Amino acid sequence: MEPWDVKEHYLSSMEAPGLGLELLDKLIYCLKGASLAIERGNIEETHNQLILAQTILVEFQKSIRQEDAGSQLAKQFLELLEDHLFVANITKSKQKTDQALRWVQRLRTDYAYHLGKKN
Repeated sequence: MEPWDVKEHYLSSMEAPGLGLELLDKLIYCLKGASLAIERGNIEETHNQLILAQTILVEFQKSIRQEDAGSQLAKQFLELLEDHLFVANITKSKQKTDQALRWVQRLRTDYAYHLGKKN
């Protein structure tokens, strides 16, 4: 299997709910890493973690069902979060990074609760 096929195989082999939670967990991990890198003054690591966070957010957006009720509001929130991460990366702002982290942690909690109610 070629390296570029690994991601596709991995993503296609997971159920969407599990994928969404795993992506949110990875997003939280990246934001914590970015926050720590800002504290340490490591600009390059901050940038790398925030770029990875943005990439994971895009993957999460693709994984959620667009036809769900409230999907327009969810789409707007995720776009706001994406913009917030962009600004956090440009400014290397710990405050913006930590705020994004809190939003994603809340999103993960609500998403897991929503999945639990569906099952």
